[in-house]
Amino acid sequence: MVRKIFGSLFVCLFSVMLHSLASADPPARFSFKGLSADTQCYAVLSEDGCLFHEAYITGFDQSLRDGKNRTTSQVVSVFVATSNYCTWEFNYAYGDRDLLPGELSIDKKLRSGSLIAPHVKICDPWSGFCGKVDVNISWDALGGPYEFKGQFSSKTPWYEDRQKFDSTWQPALATGTLTDEVGNDLLADSVCYGSMSDSKSNYKSRTFLNPEPPK
Repeated sequence: MVRKIFGSLFVCLFSVMLHSLASADPPARFSFKGLSADTQCYAVLSEDGCLFHEAYITGFDQSLRDGKNRTTSQVVSVFVATSNYCTWEFNYAYGDRDLLPGELSIDKKLRSGSLIAPHVKICDPWSGFCGKVDVNISWDALGGPYEFKGQFSSKTPWYEDRQKFDSTWQPALATGTLTDEVGNDLLADSVCYGSMSDSKSNYKSRTFLNPEPPK
């Protein structure tokens, strides 16, 4: 009799374990929100149109939540390149650094913004040469803004993903300088385009450990 009781308990416990395995891992949850301002600048450096210069500058003010953990950061990113499309020679350098309080300012309504970040280290990955640039850019809204909302979801017997996003994009007039260590403005004679954005995103993912076969 006792053996039968223990046998029944074992079967029940084993069934519960199988049911748990057939359910799912705890869901992974991520959320992101942040403000950003960026500019792209272009210049033709030679009369034959071969030599081309471009620069991309972005400032981020972002917050990421992973489950119960939350991290915030402010970052500046700089990319500069000179390309010769006649000889197919390309040189570029890039880098980023954390921003200090007050170096990046973006209006929550995306009407204006400014980025003043000295001593941003940028490096050429091929030669290993590094230098520093000073960023001084401001943004003023032009028209807009434009809002984008949506959601995506996918589900299989093995996993389930859901994502929602809400983003506002604001075209902007970008003006300012990007100065190297000898005082050259790397944006001189460039045509620049700018924008600011406010983005939010929520993501949820669940993996099934012992999925049921598709019907």
